[in-house]
Amino acid sequence: MGVTQLGWETRCGHGHYYTRSRKVKGRVVREYVGAGPIAEQASAADGRSRAERDADVELRRAARDSWIAADALLQQLSASLDVLTRAALLGAGFRQHNRGQWRRKRNGSGPGISAESAGSGPVRSANERGDGEGGTGDRTVGLADR
Repeated sequence: MGVTQLGWETRCGHGHYYTRSRKVKGRVVREYVGAGPIAEQASAADGRSRAERDADVELRRAARDSWIAADALLQQLSASLDVLTRAALLGAGFRQHNRGQWRRKRNGSGPGISAESAGSGPVRSANERGDGEGGTGDRTVGLADR
């Protein structure tokens, strides 16, 4: 045992002893395991479980770093799409009301907006359009009218 390993002690020059440290109610307690082959087996088992924990921590760290990188790319894509969407809506004659909803300009003077597409044309009844029955003078406007 030329290399000092975690948990191995030499007491008063009488030999090597293996101990474990663990927490009990917030305090570190040393547990005496023994000496000889039993202590070596316990030391090897503790070393394997420590290596598994370290590998699990490294795996979680790599997964977290991967998610952080993917999230950064997603944030860049989202920002780019926001800019493109804003440009398309402004180009189509919309405005953003109070930094919230997008609304079509009232006067219809924006680029790409004609008087008919802005909805400022005459409102016709279903009878006048020829797609309804009776002559009740219904003044509802359908989506096709705009």
